[in-house]
Amino acid sequence: MSKWLGMTAALGSEVVGAILGKEMTFTRFKVTFSCASRWYNIEKARRILGYEPDVGIYEGAQRAVEVGFIFIPFLGSLLNIFLVVDG
Repeated sequence: MSKWLGMTAALGSEVVGAILGKEMTFTRFKVTFSCASRWYNIEKARRILGYEPDVGIYEGAQRAVEVGFIFIPFLGSLLNIFLVVDG
């Protein structure tokens, strides 16, 4: 679902909620939050705590695909490309 479609549907949900006097769970705020780009960085944990992950990002993603935690048909080939490039 595209963001604009989600925002439109959420607005409709909020209007219906206002008419019925109920607080709806599907809101524009939740759509905006769900569509936000997030970037995670463990550098601070490495620097302050000396943390080092047991499994790298590519191996972790491959394991998740293998056990069925993530089912994306093309992800296996995409990971192979990254693994070949990264070494």
